[in-house]
Amino acid sequence: MISLVDLNKLHAPIQNELDEAIQRVVRSGWYIGGEEVEKFETAFAKYCGVKECIGCASGTDALQLILAAYGIGVGDEVILPALTWVSNAEAIKTVGAKPIFADVDLSYTVDPVSIKDRLTSKTKAIMAVHLYGQPCRMPEILSLANDYNLIVIEDCAQAHGAEFQGKKVGSLGHAAAFSFYPTKNLGAMGDAGCVATNDLATAEKIRLLSNHGQTERDVHLLSGTTSRLDPLQAAILRVKLKYLDEWNKTRQKHANFYLNALAKSGLILPIILEDTSHVYHQFVLQSDKRNNLKKHLEKNEVQTSVHYPTPLNKMSFFENDVSCPKAEAFSSHLLSIPIHPELQANDLKYIINHLSAT
Repeated sequence: MISLVDLNKLHAPIQNELDEAIQRVVRSGWYIGGEEVEKFETAFAKYCGVKECIGCASGTDALQLILAAYGIGVGDEVILPALTWVSNAEAIKTVGAKPIFADVDLSYTVDPVSIKDRLTSKTKAIMAVHLYGQPCRMPEILSLANDYNLIVIEDCAQAHGAEFQGKKVGSLGHAAAFSFYPTKNLGAMGDAGCVATNDLATAEKIRLLSNHGQTERDVHLLSGTTSRLDPLQAAILRVKLKYLDEWNKTRQKHANFYLNALAKSGLILPIILEDTSHVYHQFVLQSDKRNNLKKHLEKNEVQTSVHYPTPLNKMSFFENDVSCPKAEAFSSHLLSIPIHPELQANDLKYIINHLSAT
């Protein structure tokens, strides 16, 4: 089986480094906070080109912490794409605000025209999700935010290392959420996340919110929660961060192979927006025979997935069944095929041959 993700192969060349990092944490006796977390936060902030990185327990928590830090809550609205993972809308609901779903464009990221159509007097923020590794149309989104005094929250969970005009995602909006779920381009060995920002006041508030609002033991400035990046995950991420750019370049190389080989296949292939670098967390095809294609590939030992089969505006519990025609159409046509860095040339050719045979 050619798998959609193969973490064993990813880790094998760096296993000694990972083992040493894990043992370093075990020997230290320090399992909450401390030097490992601080060093990763510093390294990842530098990598993203921001002033502050605050580790937390997951990407979902990172979104919630940002929303809470900016005072977004009951009575407020946050605009986000209908085509994305459910946690984006869950985070908004968790703080008491209402998710408002906008349509996407041909890049699968949120369409600024649709965002503008959804604006009301209750709108407080835009959640710009860099889906599948493709940065959003940030200049237009930031322009809207400036015109209407809105907060721009980047969701970079699928786009570690992606760039717009040479600047890393995570440095473009007011604050950004990253997930380090194990299958991400930069993944931990468990749940983990962080917030990246240049807003120093908000960074300080997020640090407080993520640790019971306390500045020191039993001194609490506000009511917070527990959402911390633990030293074990931080140590693992410090090792893997050194290889992220190399892994992303390999993903891009694989993607270029697919794009060239499938140019005349009749399948609709990913596009790259101007001035952006796509890091291909997923390589997503469109086919009007998606389900048959999926069955054919998996019958021939090629693992695939659908990201995502139901657009969020069609999930009844969000109580926001607006029309998002592109997101709805894409959800029934998109198929993700293997793109991970461990694929070999014969794997790619095998996949191409079976795609071309359908």
